[in-house]
Amino acid sequence: MVSYSEKLRDPRWQKKRLEIFNRDNWECQKCGEKEKELHIHHKEYIYGLEPWEYSDKLIITYCAECHKKTHSEKMCCDKTYRGLVRKRFYRELKNKLNLPPYEDLWKFCKKIR
Repeated sequence: MVSYSEKLRDPRWQKKRLEIFNRDNWECQKCGEKEKELHIHHKEYIYGLEPWEYSDKLIITYCAECHKKTHSEKMCCDKTYRGLVRKRFYRELKNKLNLPPYEDLWKFCKKIR
C-alpha cells in the first residue's frame, strides 16, 4: 500500500498542484500572501479518491499559516462533534437537529467555546 506522503510525490499530484497554484495566481486565497510558503488545501476529503482526482473546486491555495489555522479550526469541530463531522452523516442530521451548514461548522464551534 502506498502512503499518503508517497502519493504527494506522484507526478499526477505534482501536475495538479501546479495547476491550482497557477489558477490561484500563486497567492493564499485566504489572506492574499504571495511571499510565504504555499500549500494546497483540500476543502473536503472523499473516501477512495486520490489527491489528484479531486475536482478543482475542492482544492485551494493557502499559505502555510492559513493552512495550519484552517486545520486547527477543523480539529476543534472534529473534537466537539466527533461522529457528526463526517459530512455524509452530518448532512443527514443537519435538518433534523437544526445544525449550521457543514461549511460553517467551525464558525459555530468558535461561538460555543
